Amino acid sequence: MFGYSIRNNVAHDSLNKVIFTTPALTTDSTLIAGCAFMFFGNNTSSINFYDGATLGINAILRPTAPSTLTLNLGASTITTYSSFTMRYSEWYHLEMKVFCHPTSGTVEVRIDGVTVISLTGINTQTGAHAYHDKVSLTGAQFNYLDDFYVCDGSGTTVNNLQGVCKVVGLLPNADTDTIEWTPSSGSTHYNLVDSNPPNTSDYIFSSTQTNTDLYTYPDLIGTGTIIGFQLNTQAMLSDGTSIVLQTPVVSDGTTDLGPDYTLTSGTYTDFKHISTTNPHTGSVWTVDGLNAAQIGVRVM
Repeated sequence: MFGYSIRNNVAHDSLNKVIFTTPALTTDSTLIAGCAFMFFGNNTSSINFYDGATLGINAILRPTAPSTLTLNLGASTITTYSSFTMRYSEWYHLEMKVFCHPTSGTVEVRIDGVTVISLTGINTQTGAHAYHDKVSLTGAQFNYLDDFYVCDGSGTTVNNLQGVCKVVGLLPNADTDTIEWTPSSGSTHYNLVDSNPPNTSDYIFSSTQTNTDLYTYPDLIGTGTIIGFQLNTQAMLSDGTSIVLQTPVVSDGTTDLGPDYTLTSGTYTDFKHISTTNPHTGSVWTVDGLNAAQIGVRVM
């Protein structure tokens, strides 16, 4: 388990700098994002929604007394909220939900789970489309960002504001009884796929259909609601023309194989398996359920 965050180390007075921008994620009319911010001076951080390259709704936090939250459409201010106090060196969680429409748009903004801006029947569209498809995060020098999430309004789960939440990273910590791939060296498998950042000098490999490697992970500590988890895997094709991989999640004997991933390139490719429900129970994951799960990789 590790608890890193992002720090902007660009020295340029108090001007905002883009920390990162997501790729195009959705065409749903509703987009939701949340992020935790920590400030170390009189500067700003923000969550920004885009339609392609066009800046749409954006919410800017500034801790100056009085503290302010400014909601903009592009570069034009819609409203400002200042009935709160922020302090340096403390974390604050900002969330924004936007329904994109030229006349019937809605915006809800929360700080630490409390709604501070709620608007309906407004213009929330600046681009050519009635949706925002990207999110960027900005912060001035030395501002910290952490626990970032994005979702849209589609589907039946994870389609609304998620509240104050925490993103936890876990790496494999032990082999299970199901270890069928071949290690690049030694006889232990998990320590060849537990590097952060990825280390391509050690690895596991297989070309045999249904061969599976499963690992255990460190336990989550504490209680709470698990929104879901994302299994990130990096793989490449070393021989042949293609191979299909799966990333199984096993809970109490029930397996969710996840999507099929076809590898055709001799360069490493990242792919993901997002799980929001326990395949054994059909319900949201509990801490105990996820702690007991076995997770790995399989040749289809």
